[in-house]
Parts: sequence; structure tokens; C-alpha cells
Amino acid sequence: VGGNLVGEGLSAGLNKLFGRSSTPAAATVDDLKDAGRQAFKRADDSGLAFNQDGINRLRSNVINDLTERGFDPINEPGIMPVIKRLQSMGDNITLTGLQSLRQVASNGFRPGMKSNNAMVTGIIKRIDELVEGADPATVLMGADPAAAAAAMKEGRSLWHRASKAETVEKLLDRGSLNAGSSGSG
Repeated sequence: VGGNLVGEGLSAGLNKLFGRSSTPAAATVDDLKDAGRQAFKRADDSGLAFNQDGINRLRSNVINDLTERGFDPINEPGIMPVIKRLQSMGDNITLTGLQSLRQVASNGFRPGMKSNNAMVTGIIKRIDELVEGADPATVLMGADPAAAAAAMKEGRSLWHRASKAETVEKLLDRGSLNAGSSGSG
């Protein structure tokens, strides 16, 4: 056991001395964002677009879900921009257009408004169902809908991780400044 610890310590010391790390560097916020952009580009480059049947199915599912939940614009103010966008969308829409709709829905979250937020989550799920399901009856054009949907999902995941990493960086910076200004750093 002692020899193993000495060996590991010696290896770590030599790696440090020669500037080598035994663990890979963690991805930075910029790395995550770049990877996310690349994933979104792969999804966009697929040329995937959904036809009128797919968009009408999405509209119908969203309206039915909202009706079942007793939607009221006064009680759920974050929903109206999504409904307006759904109504104004053409009959054929690209994957990028659906991602834009998904972002409009995400922007509808309101702190402390459980009913509103549950409806926003439901709308996002319906958009994801259309994209990830990629039923051939709803696809207008595009190569490999499953790969395009996977790339879009990967892009969202990477962007989400980057956002969380930015939050952590800001909190660490603020903590460092607070500790330094109080003399406890």
C-alpha cells in the first residue's frame, strides 16, 4: 500500500513538473457553447422540416392539453405568446422554427406560478414529441430525422450545461469578492 501511494505521488509530481495532467481538463463554458452550436448546426443542416399534418397535430395537442387544464390567460400569462406563435406559424416548419417555438415556450416560465409553468412544460413536451418522434407522416423533408432530433437534443443539453456552468462561475466569483472584501479570503 505504501509503495502504491509513493508511486502515485511521484507520478503526480512528475506530471506537474512537466506540465502534464493525469486528468483531462474540464470543458469550459465556451467549449460547451461551441459544442452546442455545432450540434444545433448538424440538426439544422439535416434540412428536417415538418409538414402541415405535423404542425396541425402539434397545434391540436397543445390546445387540447390547455383545455383539459382549464387554461385562462389571466392565470397563465406565459402561455399567450406561445399560442400566438403557434397560430401565426405556417403549415410547414423547419426544425429550427420548432426550436424557436420551444424557446418562446421556455420564456413563458413564471416564478411561483405552478399552473402556468405546468402548462409551459406540457407545451415543450408536445414540441419534443413531434421532433423526437419524427413520424414519417409528419416529415416534409430532410435526411435522417432521428439523427437530426438527436443532434437538437444534444445541443439543448450542452447549452443547458453551459448555462449552469456560467451560474456556478458567477457564484464563485461573487463568493471570492465577498471573501476578499470581508478579509476572510
